Amino acid sequence: MLVFLILLLLVSIGLFISGINQKEKGKRTVAGNGNMVVAGIIFIVCVAGGVYYFINMQQQQLAALQLQKQQQITALQQKREQCVNQAKNNELSRWTGDCKSRGLKNDCQLPQNVATYYDSQEQKDANFCLQLYK
Repeated sequence: MLVFLILLLLVSIGLFISGINQKEKGKRTVAGNGNMVVAGIIFIVCVAGGVYYFINMQQQQLAALQLQKQQQITALQQKREQCVNQAKNNELSRWTGDCKSRGLKNDCQLPQNVATYYDSQEQKDANFCLQLYK
């Protein structure tokens, strides 16, 4: 598209110069004036096309940047979610391991101080994830 606009611009300049040359030679022909008009029209079309082209390019670049930013946000959210889930799984593993070491079932009732510690550790791990992937 840009090459086409440049070619049109060159044709416009050529026609304009041709019209000026004919006027300098004293020829007042309809063709000479017509060349000037055509050159002006082509020039206006080139300018309008150029403006459209550059505005369109900027919009495409902006859309690409917005898409890239959204992809980065989505990836960050996924990492944060995976990290928080891992924190929950770690707490469950600690809890289950402690129950087994006491000879109890996996979902046993642990003493309050141990349960509180595991819960607080899970919360610390989850907060670390939220801070790491914000």
